[in-house]
Amino acid sequence: MISFLKLITTAAIAAFIIGAVFVAGNFIKERFLFNPSEGEWQTYTSRAFNFEITVPPNWTIIEFPNDEIAPRVNIYLEKLKPIHPVTHHSDIPNVSIFPRGVPTEGFFGEFVDSDISFSEEIRVAHDFVLKDGSRFATFASFTNVPESWNESGFVWSKIKVRGFNTSCFRGELKLQDAECDPLTGDMIIYSGRIKEEERDIEKRILSSFQFVP
Repeated sequence: MISFLKLITTAAIAAFIIGAVFVAGNFIKERFLFNPSEGEWQTYTSRAFNFEITVPPNWTIIEFPNDEIAPRVNIYLEKLKPIHPVTHHSDIPNVSIFPRGVPTEGFFGEFVDSDISFSEEIRVAHDFVLKDGSRFATFASFTNVPESWNESGFVWSKIKVRGFNTSCFRGELKLQDAECDPLTGDMIIYSGRIKEEERDIEKRILSSFQFVP
């Protein structure tokens, strides 16, 4: 049995290894920074990955177009200054684009159909929810993608959850972390509190995403 704790640990180790490879192998050959001016939302265009997206002031976009493991574009509040790589397993609030996917496990938890109005035709769009039904993260992939993407490509967002807590259930039975195995049907339940205005910002960012030539 693969426990939930082991899965989370594995994901963290994988992210660490990816980061170490980036540094040791000097695989980050290029990265580009974009900081919108204060007070205005601005549109960022990625020529490497053929999309544009609108971001608020005081958010940073950093693009890693030539990573040999996980090319990506990360968007987050400038003040956060995260440790890279930022992926769907990172704790910091972020909106990220992974045109060719990420070589780690997916994100486990309860989800519902996304309430975001995307500009592109959606293949899959899920919002992950807390115990109280609050939406705190979004995964989406698209039906028609440019050649700079592949079928594993997706966009991701996650906001800050205050008092974040994780529980695991098999039916009505609450499990210890070591017993939890979401790959065989155990359910991960998240609880905590969000600020809807923070969710609204990330929804607006994602709804502005669209492909360009």
